[in-house]
Amino acid sequence: MTPGRGATNGEVILVALSVLVMRGPDAPVAAPGAADALERLSALGRTIILAGDVVAGRRLPADAEARERWVRAVIGRAVDVQVVPFDAPAWELHDVAGETIAQDAWKKVRSEQGATWLITDARADIRAARTAGLHVVLAGPRPSEEPLAAHADIAARDLADAARLLLAQDLFGQVPAA
Repeated sequence: MTPGRGATNGEVILVALSVLVMRGPDAPVAAPGAADALERLSALGRTIILAGDVVAGRRLPADAEARERWVRAVIGRAVDVQVVPFDAPAWELHDVAGETIAQDAWKKVRSEQGATWLITDARADIRAARTAGLHVVLAGPRPSEEPLAAHADIAARDLADAARLLLAQDLFGQVPAA
Protein backbone atom coordinates (compact mmCIF):
# COMPACT_ATOMS: atom_id res chain seq x y z
CA MET A 1 0.00 0.00 0.00
CA THR A 2 1.99 2.91 -1.22
CA PRO A 3 0.56 6.40 -0.79
CA GLY A 4 -2.44 6.72 -3.05
CA ARG A 5 -2.80 2.97 -3.77
CA GLY A 6 -4.58 0.14 -2.00
CA ALA A 7 -2.86 -2.83 -0.39
CA THR A 8 -2.01 -5.90 -2.40
CA ASN A 9 -2.56 -9.03 -0.36
CA GLY A 10 -0.92 -8.05 2.86
CA GLU A 11 1.20 -5.16 3.94
CA VAL A 12 3.90 -5.44 6.56
CA ILE A 13 3.63 -2.58 9.03
CA LEU A 14 6.36 -1.87 11.56
CA VAL A 15 5.15 -0.25 14.78
CA ALA A 16 7.59 1.32 17.23
CA LEU A 17 6.98 0.04 20.75
CA SER A 18 7.05 3.62 22.03
CA VAL A 19 3.76 4.24 20.15
CA LEU A 20 2.13 1.36 22.07
CA VAL A 21 3.47 1.94 25.57
CA MET A 22 3.46 4.90 27.94
CA ARG A 23 4.72 5.62 31.42
CA GLY A 24 2.46 4.33 34.17
CA PRO A 25 2.55 5.19 37.87
CA ASP A 26 4.81 2.23 38.69
CA ALA A 27 5.70 0.65 35.35
CA PRO A 28 5.01 1.18 31.66
CA VAL A 29 1.45 0.43 30.52
CA ALA A 30 -0.25 0.02 27.17
CA ALA A 31 -1.44 3.25 25.58
CA PRO A 32 -5.23 3.52 25.46
CA GLY A 33 -6.60 1.57 22.52
CA ALA A 34 -3.24 0.02 21.58
CA ALA A 35 -4.47 -3.58 21.34
CA ASP A 36 -7.57 -2.55 19.36
CA ALA A 37 -5.43 -0.53 16.93
CA LEU A 38 -3.10 -3.49 16.42
CA GLU A 39 -6.11 -5.67 15.61
CA ARG A 40 -7.34 -3.12 13.05
CA LEU A 41 -3.89 -2.99 11.45
CA SER A 42 -4.02 -6.78 11.04
CA ALA A 43 -6.72 -6.21 8.39
CA LEU A 44 -3.96 -4.76 6.20
CA GLY A 45 -1.54 -7.62 6.70
CA ARG A 46 1.23 -8.49 9.13
CA THR A 47 2.09 -6.14 11.99
CA ILE A 48 5.52 -6.20 13.61
CA ILE A 49 6.33 -4.42 16.86
CA LEU A 50 9.86 -3.05 16.94
CA ALA A 51 10.95 -3.44 20.55
CA GLY A 52 14.08 -1.55 21.52
CA ASP A 53 15.92 -2.07 24.77
CA VAL A 54 14.25 0.88 26.58
CA VAL A 55 10.66 2.12 26.52
CA ALA A 56 8.86 4.60 28.75
CA GLY A 57 11.88 4.80 31.06
CA ARG A 58 12.13 1.02 31.52
CA ARG A 59 15.00 -1.18 30.38
CA LEU A 60 13.61 -4.27 28.67
CA PRO A 61 15.08 -7.77 28.92
CA ALA A 62 18.09 -8.37 26.66
CA ASP A 63 16.86 -11.84 25.70
CA ALA A 64 14.57 -11.61 22.64
CA GLU A 65 12.04 -14.14 23.99
CA ALA A 66 11.84 -12.43 27.38
CA ARG A 67 11.44 -9.06 25.66
CA GLU A 68 8.59 -10.44 23.55
CA ARG A 69 6.86 -11.86 26.67
CA TRP A 70 7.18 -8.46 28.37
CA VAL A 71 5.71 -6.64 25.34
CA ARG A 72 2.78 -9.05 25.10
CA ALA A 73 2.10 -8.81 28.84
CA VAL A 74 2.00 -5.00 28.69
CA ILE A 75 -0.28 -4.93 25.63
CA GLY A 76 -2.67 -6.94 27.75
CA ARG A 77 -4.29 -9.39 25.40
CA ALA A 78 -3.42 -11.76 22.62
CA VAL A 79 -2.90 -9.85 19.41
CA ASP A 80 -1.57 -11.50 16.26
CA VAL A 81 1.68 -9.57 15.93
CA GLN A 82 5.34 -10.39 15.76
CA VAL A 83 7.80 -8.74 18.14
CA VAL A 84 11.28 -8.01 16.78
CA PRO A 85 14.14 -6.52 18.81
CA PHE A 86 15.23 -3.29 17.10
CA ASP A 87 16.85 -0.08 18.29
CA ALA A 88 16.88 2.74 15.78
CA PRO A 89 20.36 4.26 15.78
CA ALA A 90 20.54 7.80 17.09
CA TRP A 91 22.22 10.36 14.85
CA GLU A 92 22.62 14.11 14.60
CA LEU A 93 21.01 16.04 11.77
CA HIS A 94 24.32 17.02 10.15
CA ASP A 95 26.18 13.78 10.90
CA VAL A 96 26.50 12.08 7.51
CA ALA A 97 28.16 8.94 8.92
CA GLY A 98 25.46 8.60 11.60
CA GLU A 99 22.70 9.10 9.04
CA THR A 100 24.21 6.38 6.85
CA ILE A 101 24.28 3.98 9.81
CA ALA A 102 20.65 4.81 10.60
CA GLN A 103 19.58 4.34 6.98
CA ASP A 104 21.39 1.00 6.82
CA ALA A 105 19.64 -0.17 10.01
CA TRP A 106 16.22 0.80 8.60
CA LYS A 107 17.05 -0.82 5.24
CA LYS A 108 18.01 -4.01 7.01
CA VAL A 109 14.81 -4.26 9.08
CA ARG A 110 12.70 -3.27 6.04
CA SER A 111 14.37 -5.95 3.93
CA GLU A 112 14.37 -8.69 6.58
CA GLN A 113 10.69 -8.14 7.41
CA GLY A 114 9.44 -7.18 3.94
CA ALA A 115 8.02 -3.99 5.43
CA THR A 116 6.44 -1.04 3.65
CA TRP A 117 5.24 1.16 6.50
CA LEU A 118 6.61 2.39 9.82
CA ILE A 119 4.43 3.89 12.53
CA THR A 120 6.60 5.86 14.94
CA ASP A 121 6.42 8.75 17.37
CA ALA A 122 10.12 9.56 16.96
CA ARG A 123 10.74 12.37 14.49
CA ALA A 124 14.41 11.36 14.47
CA ASP A 125 13.48 8.10 12.69
CA ILE A 126 11.56 9.69 9.82
CA ARG A 127 14.34 10.81 7.49
CA ALA A 128 16.45 7.66 7.71
CA ALA A 129 13.42 5.36 7.49
CA ARG A 130 12.03 7.16 4.44
CA THR A 131 15.44 7.15 2.75
CA ALA A 132 15.58 3.40 3.46
CA GLY A 133 12.35 2.94 1.49
CA LEU A 134 9.71 2.92 4.21
CA HIS A 135 6.56 5.05 4.19
CA VAL A 136 6.25 6.71 7.59
CA VAL A 137 3.29 7.56 9.78
CA LEU A 138 4.19 9.97 12.58
CA ALA A 139 1.88 9.24 15.50
CA GLY A 140 1.51 11.74 18.31
CA PRO A 141 1.37 15.45 18.87
CA ARG A 142 3.65 17.71 16.88
CA PRO A 143 4.48 21.39 17.09
CA SER A 144 1.96 23.36 15.04
CA GLU A 145 4.71 25.28 13.24
CA GLU A 146 6.43 22.12 12.00
CA PRO A 147 5.49 21.34 8.38
CA LEU A 148 4.79 17.61 8.43
CA ALA A 149 4.48 17.20 4.67
CA ALA A 150 8.24 17.59 4.32
CA HIS A 151 8.83 14.74 6.74
CA ALA A 152 6.38 11.89 7.32
CA ASP A 153 3.96 10.54 4.74
CA ILE A 154 1.01 10.68 7.15
CA ALA A 155 0.36 12.48 10.44
CA ALA A 156 -1.75 10.73 13.08
CA ARG A 157 -2.82 11.72 16.59
CA ASP A 158 -1.99 8.27 17.99
CA LEU A 159 -1.83 4.61 16.98
CA ALA A 160 -5.62 4.32 16.70
CA ASP A 161 -5.69 7.29 14.33
CA ALA A 162 -2.77 5.82 12.35
CA ALA A 163 -4.68 2.55 11.93
CA ARG A 164 -7.79 4.45 10.83
CA LEU A 165 -5.83 6.47 8.27
CA LEU A 166 -4.02 3.46 6.83
CA LEU A 167 -7.28 1.50 6.56
CA ALA A 168 -8.96 4.46 4.87
CA GLN A 169 -6.06 4.76 2.45
CA ASP A 170 -6.29 1.07 1.68
CA LEU A 171 -10.03 1.30 1.09
CA PHE A 172 -10.23 4.63 -0.75
CA GLY A 173 -6.72 5.00 -2.17
CA GLN A 174 -5.96 8.19 -0.25
CA VAL A 175 -5.67 9.47 3.29
CA PRO A 176 -8.80 11.37 4.37
CA ALA A 177 -8.43 14.99 5.47
CA ALA A 178 -8.18 15.44 9.22
